[in-house]
Amino acid sequence: MDSELSFPNRIQALTQVLDFITERGRELGLDERQLFEVRLAVDEAVTNVVSYAYPKGQEGMVRIRCHVEEGLFAVELLDYGRPFNPLLQAEPDVTCPLDKRTVGGLGIYFIRRVMDEVTYRYDALDGNVLRMVKYLRKVGTD
Repeated sequence: MDSELSFPNRIQALTQVLDFITERGRELGLDERQLFEVRLAVDEAVTNVVSYAYPKGQEGMVRIRCHVEEGLFAVELLDYGRPFNPLLQAEPDVTCPLDKRTVGGLGIYFIRRVMDEVTYRYDALDGNVLRMVKYLRKVGTD
């Protein structure tokens, strides 16, 4: 099963995107924990793309693709904004007291923690492609 949704780079589209991910995840039989983790990762990734990929005020389209490969659920977020590899960013120091931490950087940290694989590529055809993978597991095999 492959599915794709295109949406404008507006935060208001996030509800539609999360509904799309929820439907696809339930069709695949993701358990509630898996679904929560995929939704968290997609929420963080889409928020970052909508907030930073395009210059302020510039309209742009974003696409999200979902597909199943043997034993995994893959979500790809594609945009034609500025090339940006979020995986090259330094991880935040989560042990530092809250009042000493710098703002930002937690989104990709959360994505890396809840997804089983996260990769990035940029090419002329698809633009920025953030691929997030959740391994499918049987309920009760945690």
